[in-house]
Amino acid sequence: MKKTATVDRLHRLDELSARLSDGAMHSMSVLGEQLNVSARTIARDIQLLRTRGWAIGGAVGPGGGVSVTARWSTDTTVLREQEAIQVLLALAVSQALGLSDSFQLAGVRSRLAASFAPADKTRIEQLRRRIRVATPVSNDTRSTQRNAQPGTRQTLLQGFFTMQTLTFSYMDAKGQHSQRQVEPHYLIYAWPFWYLIAWDLQRVNVRTFRMDRIRDAQVTGPVFRLKAPEPFWQACDDVGIKL
Repeated sequence: MKKTATVDRLHRLDELSARLSDGAMHSMSVLGEQLNVSARTIARDIQLLRTRGWAIGGAVGPGGGVSVTARWSTDTTVLREQEAIQVLLALAVSQALGLSDSFQLAGVRSRLAASFAPADKTRIEQLRRRIRVATPVSNDTRSTQRNAQPGTRQTLLQGFFTMQTLTFSYMDAKGQHSQRQVEPHYLIYAWPFWYLIAWDLQRVNVRTFRMDRIRDAQVTGPVFRLKAPEPFWQACDDVGIKL
C-alpha cells in the first residue's frame, strides 16, 4: 500500500471512529457517502476497528446498519495495560478480603482477558499470572504499617507492568535503609500489604519488598525478561508469606 493511501486510510479510520462513537445506528452506505468511499471499504474499515478492540454490532433491514455496542479498550497499548492491571489488583483485593468467591473471580479474570483487543491479550494474561493473593498477615505485622510515599505505588506499578528495572530506597523490618536495583517480577497481596517480589540485581537473588517501606522509586530500565515463578513463590514462603 502506498504511503498516501495509508495516510488517507488512517484519516478515514479517525473519522469513522468519531462517527461511531455517538452510539447511534449508522447505515453502511451513508457512512460510505460521508467518507467518499464504497460500502465495501467501510465494511473492511469496521472489521479493522473490531480487531483494535471496538465492539461493533449490526442490524439488517430498514433502519439497519452498524453501531458501537461497547468499547473495551483505548487507542494506546499503555492505557489498556494500565486499566487491566488496576482491575486485576482490585480483584485480588476483593478475593483477599473475602468479598468475592474465588471460583467466580477466575471466570471474571478470563472474561477480562477476552475483553481486550487481540494484540493485548497475551500481555494481559501474563499480568494476571504475575499477581497472587496470600493469607492476610498477622496482627503484629499489621501494626507495623507505614504511610506510603505519594506517587510511589504508581511508579512501582509502572515498572511492574512495563517490565523495567526499578531503583528505590528500602527500609527493612529492623529500620535499616538500603538502595536497591531490582527487576519487579511478581506482586503479592497479603492484606493489608502489597509485596513486590523481585530479582535483586546487586544481590543476584530473589528478594521480597513490602511496598509501604519503599521510598524514592524510579523506573530506570532496561526492559527485562520474566523469570520462572517457582523461586519467587518459594521466597514468599521463606519470609512467611503464605500463598
